[in-house]
Amino acid sequence: MERIGWRSTWIRMLPNNMVIIPNKVLVSSRVVNYYHPDTELAVLVQVGVHYDSDLELVEKVTIAAAEDIMKTVQGGVPDFKPFIRFHTFGESSINFTVIMRGKEFVDTHIIKHEFVKKLRAAYAKEGIIIPYPIRTLDWNQGSGPIKISKEQ
Repeated sequence: MERIGWRSTWIRMLPNNMVIIPNKVLVSSRVVNYYHPDTELAVLVQVGVHYDSDLELVEKVTIAAAEDIMKTVQGGVPDFKPFIRFHTFGESSINFTVIMRGKEFVDTHIIKHEFVKKLRAAYAKEGIIIPYPIRTLDWNQGSGPIKISKEQ
C-alpha cells in the first residue's frame, strides 16, 4: 500500500507499477493480502506422469526433489516436509499436486522455477515419463474401412 486517500488507494504491484483504485471499487472488491496473517504460504506445482509409471517411485523421487529445493533455494522453508497428492486421471497422464512452502509470495516464482528444473532432471534419471498429450482412436474391429462417398 503506497497511499490511502479520500477518493482512491494507491498500490504498488510486484512489477513495480502503481495501481490506483477508486475507493468505491475497493470497498466492493475482494482483496488478497499475501502477508496476513503470516508471510509463509503454500507453493503448489501441478505435475502429470505417464499411466505406466510406478506411483510409489514417482512419489519418492518428487518428494526428494522438493525437499532439496526447500533446503537449497532462498525463500524455501527448510524444515517444511513437502508432500504430493494424486488427484486426477487426465487425458494423457496421472496428475498430482506437489505442495511446498515459501517464506513469502515473491519466493514462489524462484521455488517453482528451480523445482521444475530439478524434477525434470530427476525424472529423466529415473526413467519417469512426463507424457505429451496423446489421442488414441479405437475402431470397432468388425466394422471394416470407413467409406466416404462424394455426392455431386
